[in-house]
Amino acid sequence: MEEYPDPPDAPVESVKIKKMPLSRKPIVVMASVGIMAVLLMASVGIILLVDDPDGSGTVFDEGDQGKLELGIDSVPGELLSGTEQSITGHVIDEYGLGAGEASIILEFKDLPGISFRTVTRSDGFFDLTLWAPEVDDDINVTFTLTTTMVGHDSGSVSMTRLLRAPPTWTFMVYMSDCDLEAWALADLNEMEEIGSSEHLNILVQLDRWESLSPTDDRSDGNWTTARRFLVQKDLDPLSIGSPDLEDLGEINSADPNELVDFALWAMEEYPADKYALILWNHGSGIDGICWEQSQEEEDVITINELGRSLDIITDGGDRPLDLIGFDACLMSTIEVAYEIFPFGRYMLGSEITEPNFGWDYGVLGDLNSNPFKDEREIAGSICEAYLEQSTMLSPGRSMSLGVVDLSVVPRLVEDLDLLSNTINSAGSKEIYNMRIARKYTQPISEGHSSDAVDLKDYVENILELSESDQVKEDSRRVLDSFDLAIEYFAAVQGLSDIETAGLNGISIYSPDFRDVLESNEDYSDLKFVSDTSWMETLLESYESLEMEMAERVVSFDLDINPCRVKDTDGDLLPDRMEFSFGIESTSDDTEVFLGLNIYNLRGDYINSTWLTLVANSTEKKSFTVSYIPTEENAESGMYRIVAYLCLGNDFDPLKLQDYARSGFRWLEV
Repeated sequence: MEEYPDPPDAPVESVKIKKMPLSRKPIVVMASVGIMAVLLMASVGIILLVDDPDGSGTVFDEGDQGKLELGIDSVPGELLSGTEQSITGHVIDEYGLGAGEASIILEFKDLPGISFRTVTRSDGFFDLTLWAPEVDDDINVTFTLTTTMVGHDSGSVSMTRLLRAPPTWTFMVYMSDCDLEAWALADLNEMEEIGSSEHLNILVQLDRWESLSPTDDRSDGNWTTARRFLVQKDLDPLSIGSPDLEDLGEINSADPNELVDFALWAMEEYPADKYALILWNHGSGIDGICWEQSQEEEDVITINELGRSLDIITDGGDRPLDLIGFDACLMSTIEVAYEIFPFGRYMLGSEITEPNFGWDYGVLGDLNSNPFKDEREIAGSICEAYLEQSTMLSPGRSMSLGVVDLSVVPRLVEDLDLLSNTINSAGSKEIYNMRIARKYTQPISEGHSSDAVDLKDYVENILELSESDQVKEDSRRVLDSFDLAIEYFAAVQGLSDIETAGLNGISIYSPDFRDVLESNEDYSDLKFVSDTSWMETLLESYESLEMEMAERVVSFDLDINPCRVKDTDGDLLPDRMEFSFGIESTSDDTEVFLGLNIYNLRGDYINSTWLTLVANSTEKKSFTVSYIPTEENAESGMYRIVAYLCLGNDFDPLKLQDYARSGFRWLEV
């Protein structure tokens, strides 16, 4: 076949090439050039019009395309490895209009092959979602966002950000030896539902209970020593699948040195970016935590000992723990918070009692699904999961759990000390007002008297009753600091349990009577007591009360041996205690309310009863109160009976006349 050369280009005289503005959609523009209309399309999609044969136009080349401008509206301050993040921005054209359907591409300079794309909306704005590359160590990365659109020069923006590797957690749980053994095993199984991972080490030291009690759990081989576990994922909820790393033999878990050894071992063997230490056991507020019940005598880690232990664990506070948690009763007190504040960032605990099953440890799965959750967020998640689980498993019981920012605690205590000094210096009237405020403050356990009360509710009552401008000002200062210290707090009201409306997250020790304070030998050892005037203020309030009680109408008369134990079932073990006392009156036909509460050694309220009577000056009424613990409502342990007298036929804190307590006695169930 004969080939023909291409025809020569037809001559065009005085042809000017003019670039036309581009709309959002390609358009075809036709114009006449004498007898010829020519439409040209550039390779980049620019529409060119042959026009103006008289030579009055201007020649444009492709370098004169409109340039796109890319602006960033929001970008993460740092990129979190392995997580989804977002960058938002906008693109405008050479006319300052939003450029719709412009392409956006993000590329990493030193991580080839990783890119993310989107297009602008019709208004020129975009939201680009990226999945931050996974890295094992923190690195700085540079990435560029480029925008392109047919008929325009591209625009781009480059920036450098820290690409953070996921932080690792070592979550340490110290379970001491006590009658909650069955629930300790259940919670360990709960942890196994999650298991340790590349981001999370779950370390447990469990000291099992050795007892002849029917409540002693005999599952999993019924070993009675202390063992350490790296918790592994295991979906069997009835047995422990994680291999024990070490058997420590029989130890006293109430020895603070054992706590120190466990924490230092865990942090050395499983170093991490963040550390949580959870103390799991019975808690007694200012009286201590981690009761040891396999020794000949019950023992406990006192709050003073806890502070010294944390001082060693954290190297004097130079390496503070990110979270210190108490899966135990009554531990969220201002005294505990002040003792431990140098050694941690956040404290997690309950102001009131907890059910035996404790927290929901399934929430640790959050650290696997979102390892960038910080200690404040994970503590809040524990609170929410605990209340949700507790409401389901024990719907009739009141619950609370809160997170305290330990960095604010020194300020709160300083302001509380200022208020205490102001009340002391304001005179007897303000001391009296403080006492009345105490009577109407929410207690943290049931019964007519609780040795600790809600701190915020107390100060709010002081503010309301005070007649001193300075006391009111200092009270407001305490309340402001309190609100800053509470990072998270939630409570659930039970059907017939303690009122939670007056709870706010932190309690304070404020017993009704001097002998209660003076019988607590460990309280004076606390930093809170040595660094504040609180004990002095309490003693002033007792002196004020005692002056009034000197003129009281009714009072207790205790026998020489008011408290006894008996064996009622013939097994040679004490199972019944008796508390004997008399009631005397200085006037006739006096209506009297007698209240009786039962508490265990940890301060937990067990039961109560009451009666009304009429007292006369000519006779002393004698009473013997008996208590027998049963498997339905108690377990073997130490118990005491507390009695109150009020004028009238109901409990009225303003008409309180006298108070008496038996000693503690051991009772077998």
